[in-house]
Amino acid sequence: NDHHFHYGYFIYAAAVVAKHDVSFATKHGAAMSFLIGDIANMNHKWRRFPIARHKDLFDGHSWASGLFPQNNGKSQESTSEAINAYYAVSLYGLATRNQQLTSHGRVLLAMEIRSTKKYWHMPHASHIYDNVFRSNVMVGVLGALEVTATTWFSRNVEHVHCIQMMPFTPITEEYLDYAYVVEEYPVVHAALNRTQDMVTDEWKGFIYLDYAVLDPVEAWSMVETLVTFDSGNSRSNSLYWVASRPLPGRRDDVPRRLPPHVASPAQPQRGHTDAPAQRKPTSSHPSPSPAPLPHTSSPQASCASNTGCSMLGLTAGLCCPTDTGMMLDCCTKRATS
Repeated sequence: NDHHFHYGYFIYAAAVVAKHDVSFATKHGAAMSFLIGDIANMNHKWRRFPIARHKDLFDGHSWASGLFPQNNGKSQESTSEAINAYYAVSLYGLATRNQQLTSHGRVLLAMEIRSTKKYWHMPHASHIYDNVFRSNVMVGVLGALEVTATTWFSRNVEHVHCIQMMPFTPITEEYLDYAYVVEEYPVVHAALNRTQDMVTDEWKGFIYLDYAVLDPVEAWSMVETLVTFDSGNSRSNSLYWVASRPLPGRRDDVPRRLPPHVASPAQPQRGHTDAPAQRKPTSSHPSPSPAPLPHTSSPQASCASNTGCSMLGLTAGLCCPTDTGMMLDCCTKRATS
């Protein structure tokens, strides 16, 4: 069981390596075909593996359970790791220029995202389950014969919600969209107010990245207070996610102000303001806040104009600052004409 959860991380990593080192796929292609085939086989003639082992083509989502019997029938907990697995398959197809594998991965991916938003995400407009699930806004485990608002390992709200978020990659924005997070975030935010069994940094990291969908500038400061990260996350990955979130005022699909019920992570709700109250960093040596969002960009803002960024392979778009106002760390050297 859980093959897709686990193998997805390896396949994603392999896709990144293969994109930058074409010899990787040549050298390890046979091993990768077995790893991918285990969870996303598309060849009916390959008798070693079933077709898309975990995928239920009727329900649209995957089942993580193996062959052993369970009281709730087959079940799945972490939809986000299932999504990551099929995203990774499609990326490996792209990296190796295998159009058939890319398309197969995209179909599995699209089905997983759509069913996740239908059966695991429970906004107030959803009437799939009883009211208790709408109040939690997130399902923990979905079984063939039951649904719970807990996980296999915990009843804590941060575990129930964040197990459906990890890992944060570019595909995450397709299922953690602004409209859903506006309803979901206040529920998981409550965990940060506990005075006993307090949330650890590893789980705070995912909560802060969730909040970045609503307020990336504030979330950047929050991430910088973290000391440790989950093994499926890192400081650089977190900051990249935050820096690449559009500001509400720069998007056409969201209001410029957060809804009244969304409070800043460290502050109680005190009414509707133009922006959440600023959170004071808790680290002994807080880093400065990101540069303010400029009204216009200059040629010097381009990644290619800054040697430190271009040396990292960032040659397109804006870096100093980005189009969301974030000043990247590579903006220390500027190319001379």
